[in-house]
Amino acid sequence: VPKFKEMFEKFDTALPVPTQILLGLEHALSNYGLYILIGLAFGVFMLLHTYKNRDDFKYKIDKLLVHPRFYLIHKIIFFATMHKYTLVFGELVKSGIPVSEALDTAVGMVDNLYIKKKLLTVNANIARGISLSDAFEQTELFENMLLQMIRAGESSGQLDMMLEKVEGYYDTRFQDLIDNLAAYIEPIMLFFIAGLVLLMALGIFMPMWDLGKAVK
Repeated sequence: VPKFKEMFEKFDTALPVPTQILLGLEHALSNYGLYILIGLAFGVFMLLHTYKNRDDFKYKIDKLLVHPRFYLIHKIIFFATMHKYTLVFGELVKSGIPVSEALDTAVGMVDNLYIKKKLLTVNANIARGISLSDAFEQTELFENMLLQMIRAGESSGQLDMMLEKVEGYYDTRFQDLIDNLAAYIEPIMLFFIAGLVLLMALGIFMPMWDLGKAVK
């Protein structure tokens, strides 16, 4: 590709855009590759440091990570978090721990700050006299089917059994995502590889075509 640049300069003709992109990448990596690597490493370090030490920044990132626009990632984080929460909560209730205390312990296991703040409202609403299922509903984190199961558990006195089913639902959804991770990622990888191959092909062949026109 660099040879095309010299040939096009002789004919006073501009290189095709794909070729210019390839040459730009080659120039940047050859001359500034180490600096780019150091800059990326420093950027990642600062991002992680800020994420761990600033709750406002962590909240924004955690909220972003569970946004539907984040293909696949938001589902993995959401189902993993809700599975952990319902598992701990259900086991504590099954052991005879009071609901309010079980909720406090379970929410302490949640890492995602955005989800955690929503779940923290559950105990406060229960203290105001709202039922557990209604408090869960106000978080907008639980599907209607799961809320109906929790309501049934409350009314029948079998809350621990219903919480076990809710936990099983989240576990199934999470395991399904992990088991089929390759199938979900494959389209993205194919799209990326196809784009890279297309860029390289255009970057190499377009100068040949344009050079032929320039010679004529």
